[in-house]
Amino acid sequence: MATNIHEYNGKKIAEITGSGIIVGAVNDAMQIMMDQSYAGVRRVIFHKSNVVDDFFDLKTRLLGDLLQKAANYKIKIAFIGDFSTIDSKSLKAFITESNQGKQTFFTETVSAALTALTKP
Repeated sequence: MATNIHEYNGKKIAEITGSGIIVGAVNDAMQIMMDQSYAGVRRVIFHKSNVVDDFFDLKTRLLGDLLQKAANYKIKIAFIGDFSTIDSKSLKAFITESNQGKQTFFTETVSAALTALTKP
């Protein structure tokens, strides 16, 4: 696992990269976010390919648990990857609603994630 720190619109954003699954449980993501928070970074980008597929199945409640904890700690999150092939209507609606907010985003590119994570 590697962390790339981006400076964008005056904000520091951590992009978590690596090969294979990095986030297999809520605690994995929380540990990464807390490590970044202690370093002064409160915005984190995760690649969809590094997150276990169960996170994107709303029935597992993994994504909801993670996002609730992130909100409690005031950490913004973006997931980047191709979400256009999702069959779940509820997940599509969740993604659409999230992208209209200010806390959690689902984008296709790093640049789109950087923009979303720094919007006022």
